[in-house]
Amino acid sequence: MVALLVFFWSAGTLFSTIREEATTALVIIILLLIVMIPLAAGIVSGLTATPDKTYGPINPQMVCPHCNTTGRVRTKTLIQKKGISGGKATATILTGGLSLLVTGLSRRERKTQGHCTHCNNTWVF
Repeated sequence: MVALLVFFWSAGTLFSTIREEATTALVIIILLLIVMIPLAAGIVSGLTATPDKTYGPINPQMVCPHCNTTGRVRTKTLIQKKGISGGKATATILTGGLSLLVTGLSRRERKTQGHCTHCNNTWVF
């Protein structure tokens, strides 16, 4: 497609507006290639998730329940949504739905996620 655009751009038989559109399209394609090739190759740093961001820092006291390895477990605090809170549902009914806009209905529970870098097992406790 790029070769076709270059051919039409260099041909003197096209109108100047078509030539300008082809030039614009060629510039857009080149810019996309300049941006997309480094992204696809992983050259741009900061876009890939590190183990610290994904699973948290290593906790030296934790023992993996799967392989019993010590010192290779990463832990991270999670907030999980868990069902519908009865108190929030009652408040929604009493306020005619206004409290639903502020609080939502689901309960949120703090949990800890563990991930063993030795056996690649992940669990929540």
